[in-house]
Amino acid sequence: MAGLSEAVRKAMQADAERVKERQATNFTKSWNLTGKTAIVEPGGSVTVRFGPRWTISITIDGKLVMNPEYRSGEELIFVKALEHWWDADGGKTQHAWCPKSLNPNAECPVCMSAAIDMKSEDEGERKRGKRVAAKEVFIFNAAVGNPRKLADGKADIRIMSVPGTIYTRVYDIMTGGSDETFARGNVGDHKEGYDLKFTRPRKDTQGDRWSVDCAPNPSPLYSDAQKTAFAGWPGMLVNLEEMLIKETKSGNDLFKMYYGRDPEPDEIGTASAESAPEATEPEAAVETNPTPDMIDEFMTPASTAGPKAPTPPKASAPAATGARPRTGGRR
Repeated sequence: MAGLSEAVRKAMQADAERVKERQATNFTKSWNLTGKTAIVEPGGSVTVRFGPRWTISITIDGKLVMNPEYRSGEELIFVKALEHWWDADGGKTQHAWCPKSLNPNAECPVCMSAAIDMKSEDEGERKRGKRVAAKEVFIFNAAVGNPRKLADGKADIRIMSVPGTIYTRVYDIMTGGSDETFARGNVGDHKEGYDLKFTRPRKDTQGDRWSVDCAPNPSPLYSDAQKTAFAGWPGMLVNLEEMLIKETKSGNDLFKMYYGRDPEPDEIGTASAESAPEATEPEAAVETNPTPDMIDEFMTPASTAGPKAPTPPKASAPAATGARPRTGGRR
């Protein structure tokens, strides 16, 4: 058997660990508001521009074209989900979508563990339960910065999960809150939407929450100076519904990720993400060399205005209930 040098082995090991890490967590690129890869420091601000709904475009003969049935504000530009965060062995932070995001009747081993921990008499276990309990978030397509941040000279549109504190402020901006005369409508419109400024609470303050400000005037998704970089941008929008279906683990797979072992037959039932709708097959690849039409078409004013943006639903708190699996493996 031909051997491997130590340098080759270490290089392959590093790549393998990187791939495994990516497979164990979400693989869709995201803009993170907190954590080690946060795009804004505590006390700082970042400009965020939500994208329109991913149904704005369709592919015909492999080319990206405007969806003639698309009307801005007719459908929600986000999806709602439940997510879990926990600290694995070695202090590594793990993230996973809760199976209840797709099926409210799904059995989630992390929700089960959190529910028991939060009832514990031990303060440390109660804190752990609160940490790992499902949190409700709202997932948007987004570009950041003004001018927009680019990746290798191209538009960089990623998903962004925002907590309920940010969502309710965006809701008030879109609807006007208690005074509809201040409503800005669909802030994610690609031609006449609004930039938002998210300000993160400082570390040394108690009780402070994220604040959200809205630009005074509407603007297009990108400026003329970035027109070429945003060529074909609708093809960069993530189908958020399909993304959530594809990336949400089944109850069994999530158990293995959380505990580091397979569940025993009586530790978790069969109601899980498998009972959720299946993602559809991806559309054919779009043209990779954008033409001038692909740059301009989506910014050309429509002959008729679309309907008024609907009122986004109010956030509701997620519930975490269930019996705790037998202990063992990684916590």
